[in-house]
Amino acid sequence: MSAGPATVSVVIATYNDARWLPETLESVLAQTYPHVEIVVVDDGSTDDTRARIESYRSRVRYVRRKHEGLAGARNAGVALATGDFVALLDADDLWLPEKLAKQVAVAERHPDSGLIACDGVGFTAEHPDTGRLLGRRWLRLLLASSGREITGHYHDLMIEANQIRSPAQVLLPRRVLREIGPFTDSMVQDYDCYLRVAQRFPITVHADLLARYRERSDSMSGPVGRRGIVWGWDLLRSLRRHADRCDPAGRQRVARRLRAQVRAMAYEAYAYGMEGNRIRATRVLMRLGREESVTVALIYLTALWTPGRVKRRLIGALRTVRRLPRAAPGRHVGHVDRWTPEIDEIVPHDAKIEQLADGFAFTEGPVWMPGGYLLFADLPHNVIRRWHPVEGASVLRTRTGYSAADVPPGRSMGSNGMTLDGEGRLTICEAGNRRVTRQEPDGTCTVLADCFEGRRLNSPNDLVYRSDGVLYFTDPPHGLPLEDADPAKELPWNGVYRWADGKLTLALDELRRPNGLAFSPDEKYLYVGNSDPRRKVWMRYEVEPDGSLTNGELFLDLTFEPGQEPDGLKVDQRGNLYLTGPGGLWITDPHARVLGVIRTPLEPANVAWGDPDGRALYLTARSALYRVRLGIEGICPAAGR
Repeated sequence: MSAGPATVSVVIATYNDARWLPETLESVLAQTYPHVEIVVVDDGSTDDTRARIESYRSRVRYVRRKHEGLAGARNAGVALATGDFVALLDADDLWLPEKLAKQVAVAERHPDSGLIACDGVGFTAEHPDTGRLLGRRWLRLLLASSGREITGHYHDLMIEANQIRSPAQVLLPRRVLREIGPFTDSMVQDYDCYLRVAQRFPITVHADLLARYRERSDSMSGPVGRRGIVWGWDLLRSLRRHADRCDPAGRQRVARRLRAQVRAMAYEAYAYGMEGNRIRATRVLMRLGREESVTVALIYLTALWTPGRVKRRLIGALRTVRRLPRAAPGRHVGHVDRWTPEIDEIVPHDAKIEQLADGFAFTEGPVWMPGGYLLFADLPHNVIRRWHPVEGASVLRTRTGYSAADVPPGRSMGSNGMTLDGEGRLTICEAGNRRVTRQEPDGTCTVLADCFEGRRLNSPNDLVYRSDGVLYFTDPPHGLPLEDADPAKELPWNGVYRWADGKLTLALDELRRPNGLAFSPDEKYLYVGNSDPRRKVWMRYEVEPDGSLTNGELFLDLTFEPGQEPDGLKVDQRGNLYLTGPGGLWITDPHARVLGVIRTPLEPANVAWGDPDGRALYLTARSALYRVRLGIEGICPAAGR
């Protein structure tokens, strides 16, 4: 590295990207890091790239060459680079202004790293955020770390899957590029480069969202519908080349990835064929059968050419099987993903996930009652059920969320979240009736809130009392047949409300789908989940002395995780959070570090503390009810024990 400040060479390879190139260059010129040179290699563009770049010639080194492909253009740019580091950028992607400054600082903290990767988001003309760029495995490692960056030897993870979606995320020491050799002429040349780096050097990953990857159907990657197939052949070749560089253990891992890739290509071909391209898909599958796996190819060829009515019958039979009881009551199911040592104190190794009951429609809103039993809602059936340790499950009340005789098919209009106030009175979110009610000791029902400023609420979802009796609840549109588009919706927002002394106040209106909520042990913060498939996040808000919510900040983002959206949540006595979300119950410390995940056969929608000692978690999960005994005490409603 040079004796003075580290220098960065930004290499941009372009081919017929005149429409996007100026915006990309502006994002580089806006960098706060001053020691930068920009090399643009024009790979024989036939559009007006040369004219568009003319105004930048004094600040950019522009080289035009005969059209030979992206790899050759990148290699030419790297050969011209003089910086200590090389940052690759496609001609249509963008950087945030602090991208290079932050990455150089990370690189200087980790001088042995062969690659520095940041996070970012994809975007299109229609959607400003189509998802995170870092691979799920790296995002999970970041969630489990105490800081915002991790360093390690991630060759195995890179073999398993490319963890870097765009070269715009990457900063590479130029010495590393010299050692690993040039980019290969391949559709997966980025991944091939990362594999070679990961084999020889540690990699540092940091969580800052600094890159923006433009998703285009007309990019050099080829047509979107065929991209997985076209890339697939190059990926198979690249993996086989990499296997030759690996030790025996590495070759075994590559072999597993090759088998997985063949299956993925077969599915891509099948999906492409079902879109109306059966002949081309058949050719791909036949080639896969000849060169890779006859069995996989035959399975997907059969599916591709089986008449639709036959497939529908088979799918119907499979769905029937899936609806059968998964385990008898009392059986132990599921498992715990232990991400950190701290999880062992919370969920002991001998803890069992018990299935207490099954066969419901959709369970929600659990709350432990002072009498030693659990109440929970069954939304589509519009009932509240009771589970007793001796007597099992039974119906306690009917028409609990929707007063009409019949709930419209497929709608979740029954009661939802439930809790107890300081006097032990059951408080219920009635989704279909669009109100929050309280059950009095004499059996009567008091409506706490059904309107705000003369307009009906949407469908109250979940609720929590503060220790002084102030009630907070969320009001998404899930109980309305058409949700936000429903003509019966009267409020323009989906809010979080505060109810105190008979007065209802709008506390928040910024979340698209506010759902579960819970206080920190000291009640200084309120956590709120957002059940939006495009933004699976939990927010944390400061609770002011007057009860208002301020300074909202992102607590945890699991948008990258497949599965359901954020739903119910609870907090334990130490401030750890228990979040129902994608794939299970996520347990974090108060600083959003993921400690572990409780995985149940069915994804949980809500959770409650229970048992006389407050050390049991009850999980309502689709058609089932689960329980797991923990080594830590939870925060129960004031009168719940």
